[in-house]
Amino acid sequence: MQQPNTPEPPSEPTEAPEATRPTEPTEAREPAEVTEPTETTGPTEPTGLAQATGTPAEPDARTTGGGWVAPLVSTVITLPAGFLALINAMLSPMACDPCGPAESRRFTESFLPAFWVFAGGLVLSLAFLTTSWFLPRRVRHTARRMGFAAAAPLTVLVSVVIFNAMVDWPR
Repeated sequence: MQQPNTPEPPSEPTEAPEATRPTEPTEAREPAEVTEPTETTGPTEPTGLAQATGTPAEPDARTTGGGWVAPLVSTVITLPAGFLALINAMLSPMACDPCGPAESRRFTESFLPAFWVFAGGLVLSLAFLTTSWFLPRRVRHTARRMGFAAAAPLTVLVSVVIFNAMVDWPR
């Protein structure tokens, strides 16, 4: 069992190190309190910026080592899928080449808004992908980074499904 930490009065006043010494002279300085060290349960070595300042590091200030894996996998899936989906959407008006005038008009009226909705979905997918790359590589952002990385290819898939549902395809 530990005894409570009681400050012991110092035998002589201690001076502050030169880096923290005040620039203006003071009349009377109070002696600094001397305390006994206490047990710590966390890491004793500060890391990163905390090491430079001398304060202990916070748990969410730690960086993650594999923070680039989820955005990379998402990029490898999202960019080719989005490109192929865009090519498919841009070539889809050829489906109505042999159509009559009434069927062609119906197709065109449904195609134009569907294409803009599809393009908006691709822009949203690109925004998710970019966000997954630019989130800080901290422990507290790991779930968000993985969520944005997973949302990017899913947004491409949802955009294709919505596009195909909105277009009045010729029969």
